[in-house]
Amino acid sequence: MPDRSRVLVYPCETVVGEEIHQALRHHRRFTLFGCANRPGGGRMVYENHLGDLPPIRESDFLPALTQLIRLHKIDFVYPASDDAIVARAA
Repeated sequence: MPDRSRVLVYPCETVVGEEIHQALRHHRRFTLFGCANRPGGGRMVYENHLGDLPPIRESDFLPALTQLIRLHKIDFVYPASDDAIVARAA
């Protein structure tokens, strides 16, 4: 069986982020990681919480996200808010 894919859910403290966690937390092919843009409930939900990033609209957001992805060898980023979708599309 191949290695588990490493999936980052951002922002993990949203309702969508919590639903993704519920759906995939026991899946044998994924290891879930959560990250937020503010302190919140994501720390209580995600076993692998990677901390907080700058706000999406700040200029240092994308470099910080990119560094986090490289550091933790993330395979997929699952955007859990409309703002996160737009930010990743840029």
